[in-house]
Amino acid sequence: MVATMVDPTIPSNIGQLTVGFHAGNTIFHLANHYKRVEEVVREIAQNILDAKSKWGRIILNLERRTLQARDNGDGASLEEMRQRIAQIGARRKGPKDIGEKGIGNLAPTAIARLYRMITRKRDAKPKTSFFQISLDREAIEGKAEVAFDYKWLESGFSLTSGGEVASTFIDVKDIEPAALRQLAKEANPAQFLADFLAEAFSAKIRETEIRLEIVVISEDGTQTKVMVKPIQFPGRREVIEIPTPRGPVTFEMYLSRTQTKNPKIEVNHQNRSSFPLQGVEMLWHEVAG
Repeated sequence: MVATMVDPTIPSNIGQLTVGFHAGNTIFHLANHYKRVEEVVREIAQNILDAKSKWGRIILNLERRTLQARDNGDGASLEEMRQRIAQIGARRKGPKDIGEKGIGNLAPTAIARLYRMITRKRDAKPKTSFFQISLDREAIEGKAEVAFDYKWLESGFSLTSGGEVASTFIDVKDIEPAALRQLAKEANPAQFLADFLAEAFSAKIRETEIRLEIVVISEDGTQTKVMVKPIQFPGRREVIEIPTPRGPVTFEMYLSRTQTKNPKIEVNHQNRSSFPLQGVEMLWHEVAG
């Protein structure tokens, strides 16, 4: 038997190299998956739906560059929020939930500086106080360790407004102008957001019968409210009116990012309601003639 001497100055041919994650930069990178305010609104609506809410309200103020949301869903305990934040990026939602990895909870930090959530577990017995978690985006990038600040609110604090009792409140401030630029170009930003959410969540909205309201306050202070309603056809709704010798003809179109193999045009003309898209020229001659 021959003994083998190990030279401590020669590295082993096997081993492990530890992966180091800079928490601040990693979270900032994940959050920057979102660039426009409508994408953040979609994530907030998704969380409202996942919380089994019966109603929800999302308010976007273009003048003040703020975004707020309320709902009466399940809410969360402080321990649940602690676990969610610790597991951001990990698969944690159930098979029936819309989201996957919890990254959407950080979506507001991609377009705004300040993020705040106030919540409590709706059905906790005995009732617990509300608590607040908050994050300043400037605390994310450049720091190896990132933590949400939290504090308990006074026992008498309530999220009651107009007779409606909410369990969760989201408050987003200092939204970047670039994130609002595209939406501000829309003729009716509230309707655009409602259609955007209807396209994403029609089945879930129909199933839960949730009352989901979008409120947009324009730069001149005008307030527009629109309910999000499930749509029959997938896609973003566009209405075009074309004048003809027989009067105006209104086309209601749904523009979707998903390619359709056999697109059709649905119309109400002489008791016919469905035409293949390739027959639209023939249809137009009938209507315009």
